[in-house]
Amino acid sequence: MNKYLNYHDSIIKYLLLALPILLISGPLLSEIAVATIFFFLIKEIFKKKIKFSERFFIYGFLFFYISIILGSLFSDYILISLKSTLFYIRFLILIFAINYILNNSENFLKYLKNILLIIFLILIFDGFYQYFFYENIIGLKNVNTNRISSFFGKELIYGSYLCRFLPILVGLLIFFYKT
Repeated sequence: MNKYLNYHDSIIKYLLLALPILLISGPLLSEIAVATIFFFLIKEIFKKKIKFSERFFIYGFLFFYISIILGSLFSDYILISLKSTLFYIRFLILIFAINYILNNSENFLKYLKNILLIIFLILIFDGFYQYFFYENIIGLKNVNTNRISSFFGKELIYGSYLCRFLPILVGLLIFFYKT
């Protein structure tokens, strides 16, 4: 592992670390971050700093990607289906970026664990606060009184966000605090 990252590697690292926070703000900032990561990753690929050693994984992902694209083309609602499946390639890009940073940065997982833990504590506290006072800790009113939205506003994805990042947080906590 390199102790010191170059400028582009640092940008990739900090954008990956900021991604859980950016997802709270909405899709725009997170998509900009993923696009930026993509461009810097492509630049590193052309510099020959990134080598793809997991060929089986790449072929498996590409097979899956082509099959969902073909499934979208044969569906009754082609445009709607393609809209949701066409950009799945960004997941492959994120996997390569995370793999690249894990191989070149020492403290990435520790920072990610700390960021996720802070986000979870704030979101859970805000969820309880919003449940009892019908507004979150920054004063945003709850649009739907039956569900908690926290910082997500009108988007009712609070539970989905917590459920999707919980396995990552639990895995990182077990990794760092195993006895």
